[in-house]
Amino acid sequence: NPDTEEYNAWANPDVVMPWLQEKRLRANRGARDSVHREFSREYVEDVGTLAPWRPRIAFRDITNRTNRRTVIASLIPPKTFITNKGPVIMFPR
Repeated sequence: NPDTEEYNAWANPDVVMPWLQEKRLRANRGARDSVHREFSREYVEDVGTLAPWRPRIAFRDITNRTNRRTVIASLIPPKTFITNKGPVIMFPR
C-alpha cells in the first residue's frame, strides 16, 4: 500500500541517529555476524551513510509457517525509521 501519511509512532532524529551511528560503529568493530563488518571503516564512520537517510528495501522475515520461499518486500522512504522486525537489504559491495 502507498504511504498514507498515517504513522503509528515517531522518533526524534536528534536522539535516534547518534544512537544508530554508535550501534553501527560497535557492529563494525566487533560483531562477527553483522553486515556492518562488510563495509569499509570510512563508510561506517560517515553519519551521512546511515540507512534512514535513503530509501531502503525491507522484507518480512516469515510470511507464513508453511511457505519458506515467499518474500514480502516493501520500499521504505528516506528519513523513515523502522523497527528491528523489518530487516532491510544492504549492499556492502
